[in-house]
Amino acid sequence: MPDRFDLEFEVTRGDWLAVNKAVVQESPEWVRARRKHRRAARFQALFAGVIMVYLGYQLFKVGPHPFGFYVVFTVLVVAVMVLMFYLGPRLEHIEQSIKQQFKAIERFDFSTSTGTTRLTMDEVGIQVRSRYRELKISWQAVERPTTVGGFVMLSYVGAYCTIIPQHAFASQASATEFLDCASRLWQNAQLPHVERLERYLTDRDLPCPKCKYNLRNMRGESCPECGKAIKLDVLTGT
Repeated sequence: MPDRFDLEFEVTRGDWLAVNKAVVQESPEWVRARRKHRRAARFQALFAGVIMVYLGYQLFKVGPHPFGFYVVFTVLVVAVMVLMFYLGPRLEHIEQSIKQQFKAIERFDFSTSTGTTRLTMDEVGIQVRSRYRELKISWQAVERPTTVGGFVMLSYVGAYCTIIPQHAFASQASATEFLDCASRLWQNAQLPHVERLERYLTDRDLPCPKCKYNLRNMRGESCPECGKAIKLDVLTGT
């Protein structure tokens, strides 16, 4: 599996609308609300079934009853159903909130985030170049790569993100390979600094920022020549 990817793709306003709506719909709040509603619906169905069986048994166990008894029975059944309807958890307030968020998303100006985007991903981090911005971000500032609504999403500290639409890849297999590589590089970046630094210098000829000593195959976090503390982000410029 390669450790470097270079992509060039177009991002449209429609892409941003689609991915933002997918993020809202897949939010933990909405997922929890739907799960709670399904559990409550099953409980209500079970409760209603037990009440109906009990009332039916009481109605018919001793034979015919006056007409008034049937009226009372009907009123009780209706009352139970009404209480279940109004006291059970409702999804309307969540759905209304989502509709309001969708309207806000549709009003948002995505013009500075659309157009041709060039992305380079390697073991150091991610570089993103577009018409309006150029970013160079280390993996320490990237959240775990994920997919949302068919898009690969790379989110960064500071609430900014890059989305990569499916058409940026030659096939679904290529998209999967990219995401697997991004996840592996991100996971490696969670290792202790000394381990990441030693891995990076294993096959690179880089000078010490202070004495210019070749740091190739260096062990530890200090230059063996002058003792200067070596930081990976300084070597990589991220």
